[in-house]
Amino acid sequence: MKNKSSIAFLLLAGAVLIAVVVALGRWFGAEIPRIEAHVAEMGFWGPLVLMILVALLTPLFIPDTLFALSAGALFGLLWGTAIMVAGALAASCICYVFSRYLFRSRVQLLLSRNERTAAVVAATEQQGLRIQLLLRLTPLSPVLLSYALGTTRTRFSTFLIACLGIVPGVFVEVYFGYVAKHAAKLAGNVNPESTLHHVATFSGLAICLIAMYFITQTARKALSEASPDLAEEL
Repeated sequence: MKNKSSIAFLLLAGAVLIAVVVALGRWFGAEIPRIEAHVAEMGFWGPLVLMILVALLTPLFIPDTLFALSAGALFGLLWGTAIMVAGALAASCICYVFSRYLFRSRVQLLLSRNERTAAVVAATEQQGLRIQLLLRLTPLSPVLLSYALGTTRTRFSTFLIACLGIVPGVFVEVYFGYVAKHAAKLAGNVNPESTLHHVATFSGLAICLIAMYFITQTARKALSEASPDLAEEL
C-alpha cells in the first residue's frame, strides 16, 4: 500500500508540474528560445557550472531534483542526464569522504538515532555491493545513503560502482525537466515539432515512470529476500 501511495503521489506531482508549466508557458514560453540560445553561447561552461553546483550543493541536502529538472530543460535528455550523473557521482564521493575521514563519529551518532539508516548500515556491512546497488534503485535519499556508507567498511571502489544505480532515477527526473520545457514551448506556441514528436515525448515520460515503478518494486523484492529487516524500513 505504501509503494502504491508513493507512486500515486509521484504521478500526481508530475501532472501538477506539467499543468503549472503549461500555464506559465503561455506567459514566458516565447522567451525559452532566447534562454536556449544564451545557454548555447556559454559553451562548455554551462554544463560544467551545473555539474559543480550539483556536486557541491546536494551534499547539503538541497534536492537534486531541482538540478535534474534544470538539466533536462537546459541541456536536453541525454546531455542533461550525463551532467546530472557526473555531478551526482561527485557529490556521493564527497559525502563518502566527509563521512569516513572528517566527521565519522558525528555521522555515526546521527545515524544511530534513525532506524532506517541503522538497518542500511547493518545490511551493507554484511552483503556489500549487491545491497548497495539495490538501495540505489529505491527512493532512499542518495545523499543520506552516501553518508551512511561512509561510516561502514565498504571499499570506495565498491561504493562507486554501486552509485551507478542512481542512473535510472536521474534519467526520469531529467526527463521531467525536458518534458516541462517542451510543454512550456508548446503552450507558448514556439514549438515547431510535429504532433508525432509531441506524442512520443509525453508517451516516453509515461513509459519511463512505469519502468521506474517496476525497477523499484524489483529492487524492494530483492532487498526483502536478502534482508527482511531492511526491506521493512524502506
